[in-house]
Amino acid sequence: MSSETQFEYFQKSKAFLFPILGIKKKEKNDDLKTYIAWEGYYKSTDQKLIVVVDDSKSSAYNGFQQIPLLECPLLEWKFIIDSTHVAYVFDLSDYQRDWKNFLFGCYDELSQELKSIILTHHDETTEEGRRIKRFLYPSEDDKISDISDWYDTTKETLKAPRFKEEALSQGEMLDLDARG
Repeated sequence: MSSETQFEYFQKSKAFLFPILGIKKKEKNDDLKTYIAWEGYYKSTDQKLIVVVDDSKSSAYNGFQQIPLLECPLLEWKFIIDSTHVAYVFDLSDYQRDWKNFLFGCYDELSQELKSIILTHHDETTEEGRRIKRFLYPSEDDKISDISDWYDTTKETLKAPRFKEEALSQGEMLDLDARG
């Protein structure tokens, strides 16, 4: 068993791309998932961030998430998936260089502008924020530890995003429909 599978994968698109939208971070964002591809619709090279919101998990959704998402100037499309799930598609083509660095896992090569947005979003005074900062500004020790697949004491890997985990598949869409 690979050591990487011992720990839950976190959505790197949620950590590094979602902050571009300028949506204030909630303490828990269990009611939304982010994707960089949507099977049959968008490929990872299309530079689209897909945000799927499950409003059955949070009564705060209507007041907190929907309006800021709808008002974001990067919003391209809104899809109603079922009675409790909505997908928002955002065009991030203005961040072409950052998108490419994200796809290759070169988080330390993201633009200073995006790094600042990310750190503001995650609040670098928190443990999560400090961990994100280490991705953006890794020390030499972090870079060496990447060779053996380990990132830090949480054992999160410092690698490119797992495309299977970052893509919304038709199977997942059917599963959402069944639950809705």
